[in-house]
Amino acid sequence: MTNESSTFRRRQEMLEEITARRRVSVSELKEKFAVSIVTVGKDLAYLESEGHIIKSFGFAEARNTDLFRNRNLIKNYENKKKIAKYAMNFIEDGISVFFYMSSTVLTMVRMLQDKKNLNVLTNSVEVAHDISMNLGARTILLGGYYSPDYIASYGDIAVNQFNQFNIDKTFFTV
Repeated sequence: MTNESSTFRRRQEMLEEITARRRVSVSELKEKFAVSIVTVGKDLAYLESEGHIIKSFGFAEARNTDLFRNRNLIKNYENKKKIAKYAMNFIEDGISVFFYMSSTVLTMVRMLQDKKNLNVLTNSVEVAHDISMNLGARTILLGGYYSPDYIASYGDIAVNQFNQFNIDKTFFTV
């Protein structure tokens, strides 16, 4: 077995352990996988960069976002993908767009590579991140109460901020 495949397998097993227990200490992972603290740190940094966990001092915690990160876990993914492709027809270069957090909207956002000069307003941390990393659009993230389950803001503060902007198109699901 190559070193690369053993690293991949160990990381997958770490992720399963963290997901099952919700929170695991670095020292427990070091003991269980018989690796150094440095190796555990690198593995956790990788898992965090992939969006699977949250790494904190001495611990790793499962994120509730696998629903949005892993298309295999999104219910009716193929239908949402069709909806997202259709919705793309309504986004022209240079417009202002609001994306409300949902798995369908996130699927759509991940298809936006060819759009230019967009101004994006969103309540979703994941949408803001994906837009900034993949599209480089000007992105404004609304504040407000925070929902860790959806990684998004909501409530009166977010609505009041939203009302300060002129938006050409809004995308949300019901």
